[in-house]
Amino acid sequence: MLVLLDEPSSSQAYFNTAEENWILQNHVIKDMWTSSEITCAMLCLRDKNCQSINFKTIAKDSRQTKKDPNCQLNSAKHLAHPRDFLPKKGYRYYYLI
Repeated sequence: MLVLLDEPSSSQAYFNTAEENWILQNHVIKDMWTSSEITCAMLCLRDKNCQSINFKTIAKDSRQTKKDPNCQLNSAKHLAHPRDFLPKKGYRYYYLI
């Protein structure tokens, strides 16, 4: 679970991890590179249409660069679209609670 605190407004947001090696497909609204899952989650909070994220983890032996997107913002949650919730190795899926 990721918990984000927004200091100026003292609000909090909770992201729950649905499952490791799963993603939500067909609902991506932005695809970008971020330095961490926390940064990806913060970008989701700033987008009023974002309800969940797919984050690609980087293996130690990976040749992934900053040009390769690893953060996907989704306009839906797996709960509303279970047929679009699919296994994909190397990803983590989080959704707003």
